[in-house]
Amino acid sequence: MALRRLVAIVGRGQAAVVSGSLLLPMACNSGSVAPCSDPVQVVLAPADTTLSLGSSFAASVRLTVCGESKSASDVIAWRSDDATVAVVDAGGQVTGTGVGATRIRATSEHYGPLGSIELFVYNSVNPTSAEARAELRYYVERVKRADSRQYRTTDDLGHTMDGLKIIANPAASGFIGVYQTYRAGTFDAHLATSGDLLHWTWRTVIDRSAAQPTIKAAGAGFVVVTETDGDNHLRFYYYDSWQALLNASPSQTFDAPRTLSPCAEGTPNIYAGDRTHVEVGFHYWSQCDVGRQARGVTDWSSWSAAPEPALDNAIIAYGMAGVGDRDGPLTFRGYQFAVIEGEGVRNQWDSWRVFLYDYQTHTADQLNIQTDAGSISFGNPTIEQVQIGERQALVMTLFVFLDGSRADENGSLVYYRGLP
Repeated sequence: MALRRLVAIVGRGQAAVVSGSLLLPMACNSGSVAPCSDPVQVVLAPADTTLSLGSSFAASVRLTVCGESKSASDVIAWRSDDATVAVVDAGGQVTGTGVGATRIRATSEHYGPLGSIELFVYNSVNPTSAEARAELRYYVERVKRADSRQYRTTDDLGHTMDGLKIIANPAASGFIGVYQTYRAGTFDAHLATSGDLLHWTWRTVIDRSAAQPTIKAAGAGFVVVTETDGDNHLRFYYYDSWQALLNASPSQTFDAPRTLSPCAEGTPNIYAGDRTHVEVGFHYWSQCDVGRQARGVTDWSSWSAAPEPALDNAIIAYGMAGVGDRDGPLTFRGYQFAVIEGEGVRNQWDSWRVFLYDYQTHTADQLNIQTDAGSISFGNPTIEQVQIGERQALVMTLFVFLDGSRADENGSLVYYRGLP
């Protein structure tokens, strides 16, 4: 588990709680020396952590005064907001009792409430799909608790990276990203690489007048699918190697005819693919009126597609008017999940929300995405499990709509979190 300590200082007569740290006013005397003006500083450790079901850790509180030159002793009482998730004894020993989120609170006999530790208890041994779903939701929702995050992401040439899809690939010495950028009344699909998921080097244009690109490794090769701009249908590319992808030189291409909508089919994700066949999810403009979900298969010369009402129904159950882009499936703790966008009110950009879809139950949870400034409207969700250093991590991307964004968070959001 990661232990994080945060300390902040406020002026005399103020108190504040900051990520598990509390600051209380107090003067200390040393003989005839005038009282110091520093408040009492309170550090709770860890400030935010995860805990395996049945295991324990020791929570702690450190109180200091006068610029940490003096320690302050006190009697601390501990409690858990939800004892079905975790219990804590008088000494601060926390034990996970059930999967879920809770807070471990510390109260001083002298100063009162000192703050809390945010905790999630997970089951790594034999979780149910509901337990895996709850854990995954916890990681995806808490942008502010991510190991790292970046709003308004662009490549090194200043292209906006809208609809960014990221995969890890050793050939690229890190990560590959495909995305769309607006250009003179249309979109182009681009490719960039990164070593840290936050700084991106532009490499090539993979499709002109095209949007919503997605990518999947296929052995040494790559499958890329885009949505053409203008006549809105799916276009498939197969690249034999990393160099062929860098050169934007596909060995196979295929344009899928529209079969479910005479108006538009697009926003693909790739379920499986190689040089012999590709299976994709996409959304179509049903009766040229509303977005609905579908799945299609090509052998690079023929095409078949069918609606996926189970995905629609799971999102419509929340009162969503339309269902759009999705990404997955992601296998997490042995179960399959996807992230899907839904439009709450037709033509209202601030009504777009993101859902976590459970392939086991064919139901979904509406996600409460918690950004730093409190943005509320999101689309084009993607999720991928990657290796970062010695740890497995989840990397997520979202497009934050201008309508519904706060404090200039609009644009492409990238964040990741290491898994315990």
